[in-house]
Amino acid sequence: MLQRPNAREPGIATVAQLAAAVQDNCDVADARHARELGMCVYLLGMREYFRWMSDYPLGMAPPSERVREWITCQESRWDTVFDDMDAFAGIPFPDGDLVDAFDEAEVNRRIGAMGLPERLLYGAGLGRFSVPIFFLAETVREEIRDGIRVTIVDREWARGFSAPPATSRNGAIQIRRDAFRRWLWTRAEQHGLRLDGATVAPAVPGHGGRVDNAARPDHIERIVERETETLILHELGEIRAGGVLGPDWERMLAQVHDRRTEVILRAVRDLLADCLVTLPELVARQAGESLAFWRSNFDGMRKTLAPELGTTGGPDGIRLDAIRGAADAGTDRWEACARALLASWRDAGPDGVIGAARALVPN
Repeated sequence: MLQRPNAREPGIATVAQLAAAVQDNCDVADARHARELGMCVYLLGMREYFRWMSDYPLGMAPPSERVREWITCQESRWDTVFDDMDAFAGIPFPDGDLVDAFDEAEVNRRIGAMGLPERLLYGAGLGRFSVPIFFLAETVREEIRDGIRVTIVDREWARGFSAPPATSRNGAIQIRRDAFRRWLWTRAEQHGLRLDGATVAPAVPGHGGRVDNAARPDHIERIVERETETLILHELGEIRAGGVLGPDWERMLAQVHDRRTEVILRAVRDLLADCLVTLPELVARQAGESLAFWRSNFDGMRKTLAPELGTTGGPDGIRLDAIRGAADAGTDRWEACARALLASWRDAGPDGVIGAARALVPN
């Protein structure tokens, strides 16, 4: 198990102490929100979280009894944290200062001044349903794309139950490769990846061919390397979509407390982002494998709203012209849809946009 040193003592100077401070806030967020999910999603997420917390090998099925015992212990800890803490604690630094847990820029500035051997990135923000998300991870590389800073991290020293592989916030993009890798392994298991040493079906939809048991880790790692770019493209699309729609979109999203409506709103912007950037860029690069990967993971509310995008290009191959045409048409369609949702919100507030969203997906 990960060690949890006392992070509240002044003079914090090690990565482990810093990680413990961040993890404390992750636990508070989890105590408040992790159990709001449906049981199946919750248990699958906890199984993956156990692997991370216990440093359990990816691709190896953890013993069910051990996972159940760990979940019980974790839930007991959450109950204690929930009762004892009313707010997220500040992040402590060597000079004794506590920096607000949501002041991501200042925490990262202070970390940079500590002279640690590791290049660390601190992340703090609100995810889906306004759930706070914190993490501390080691930076792999940084780059500037279209004037936007992209930071790619891998090993994670602290994280919560929810670990989105990619986010864009405050005009910057963060890609969490360890979270992406773990998501891929979970998808592989969901799609029937057996763990008995036999030859198995493709580890992840969209990267076909039969994968021998011994080759699975290398296969997954190749996907991580290749599809990190697809994640970046989508986040660039999110930022561009935000520029098209303006700041009112985020204001609207913050006011909507109906979960189904939020899922629909996020799916609409995801579709606009992919039609603006992800799909046109992959087509321009003739990135057939990445297009297949994107299509095979096109699901949930996005697929409900735009089922045609999931089949564009034909069932037996990738037709670049068809995908580009669908993206062009989708740009106009989803921008118009997003603007109509905004108009409903401006006219009638949250109730207006809830009604407009329900009209898009009646059932």
